[in-house]
Amino acid sequence: VGAKIGDSIVFDLKTLFEEESSLKYLFEKDTDVSNLKDLSISITKINGKQAANLDENFFNSIFRKEETKITDLDTFKKRVTEELSRQNEDSERQQLKNDVIVYIRKNTSIDISENFVKKWALKNIKETENIDQEIEPLVKEITLVEIDNKIINDFPSEVTEKQVLSKAVIAMRNNIGIQDASYDHLLIESAKKMIADKKSDQFRSLVQASYFENAVSQLIEKVKVSEKEVSLDEFIDIVNPKK
Repeated sequence: VGAKIGDSIVFDLKTLFEEESSLKYLFEKDTDVSNLKDLSISITKINGKQAANLDENFFNSIFRKEETKITDLDTFKKRVTEELSRQNEDSERQQLKNDVIVYIRKNTSIDISENFVKKWALKNIKETENIDQEIEPLVKEITLVEIDNKIINDFPSEVTEKQVLSKAVIAMRNNIGIQDASYDHLLIESAKKMIADKKSDQFRSLVQASYFENAVSQLIEKVKVSEKEVSLDEFIDIVNPKK
């Protein structure tokens, strides 16, 4: 502490470890650690964090995509508040959507015969050695697909090519690990190629996902949301429920 660039720090290597024999792991195999001398380290660079200046350069480094430059602190504070509020609203909408999906799937009943699935599997799956172990997860998977199909049929809608294209862009973005939607315009052409073959499984999957999203949107419109004041402990239990 207090050292600056150009200073040298000298210390006894033997004080690095409680056991002197541990020093041997820092050097070559045959080094005689008993005769080691003091080590001198020269400081050539110091890295550290410091508070940024609240100026125009800082404001616009945070909001680089703004068409209008931010020139004063009050405007910056307002934009930060707006952005945090938007993120919070997005998070709330996504949580509501997730809750609705879980609820409707849980409360939609579809009976799938295990015997039927086993016969189908024996006919269509090449490796049938462990087929009995595969039946239960396969039944769950088919049941979920059929539940989603029932939800789609119960809440009919129209899906546009624009909506499917948007789904394709999001899928591509997720595949390459990009979360920032501002890069979507760079993926549009590739996404158009993805959905060009209207008979492909990929296209059908995106269409199905779009129909399901529309059905969920209709369900969300029917949901009545009320506010409830909770304590910190109650909030933690909601966010991270105990199993």
